[in-house]
Amino acid sequence: MTQISSGVVLRGRGAEFRLGSAMVTVVRGRTTWTVPLESISEVVHDSTTVRIRLSGGSAPDAFSLVTRNSTAAHTFTQSLRSALVDVRRVSDGPSRVTTHVRRHAWLRWLDRPGLLKYSLAAMAYLAFAVTALYRAGQEEVVPPVHMVLWLGPIGATLVVKSWRDVFRDAAILRRRGITVPGRVIRYEWVSSEEEHRPIYQFRTVDGRQITARSSVLVRQFFKTPHLDVTYDPEEPQRARGVGRAGGMVRGVFQAFFGSLMALSLALPLFLVLNPLLPG
Repeated sequence: MTQISSGVVLRGRGAEFRLGSAMVTVVRGRTTWTVPLESISEVVHDSTTVRIRLSGGSAPDAFSLVTRNSTAAHTFTQSLRSALVDVRRVSDGPSRVTTHVRRHAWLRWLDRPGLLKYSLAAMAYLAFAVTALYRAGQEEVVPPVHMVLWLGPIGATLVVKSWRDVFRDAAILRRRGITVPGRVIRYEWVSSEEEHRPIYQFRTVDGRQITARSSVLVRQFFKTPHLDVTYDPEEPQRARGVGRAGGMVRGVFQAFFGSLMALSLALPLFLVLNPLLPG
């Protein structure tokens, strides 16, 4: 059974005090301070304000919280005082406090892996599109080039998605997969793909029990939960039910039309490269 951690949380105007087993966490806006108990000299509750003062610190080093809930403020104060009874204080309390500033939500996308690579690719394609449209204006073929510049990236995306979702893992499992008895324990809806994927449970040849989501698309539910599962010995989470084409048909159509759309970029590519060609 999961243990519930003990402590008290006090919330006030734009701030939060959270008492844990060995520390108090103070949150104000995007900033979080972690205050060890040994760095706290005292906690004071007067009227509507709770103040946490640091050992060896000055008045500016204290943390304060204003709340109208006197019961919660009193409970937090007494709980913190009880927690401080057997704690040996340090003389340099402020130096023990750590600070963490959480980034704005609209900046978190900067932490996504591959962002630099995708940004450079987007900038390169933008430069290519501008050059192609300029050349198309000289050749008076702007409308078809404009349409192709939209269709091309969509087609390339379809091809990449088909390879990733349908062909890649199927090819890997066909080359080095190991087949063992297994079963389907449930189906999981993948909203980004608008598909259900079965969750397999099986035991590898070295005795490990694995629960893995199908690495390839499945267009229909299995009639029986028991089936053979092929898995990748180098990465057992890559698995699929044996004898299922899955979304292969859709993947083939998606890759075919995506390739045609991507190949249409040959027109603007020709317009861009034509002036550079000899003769």
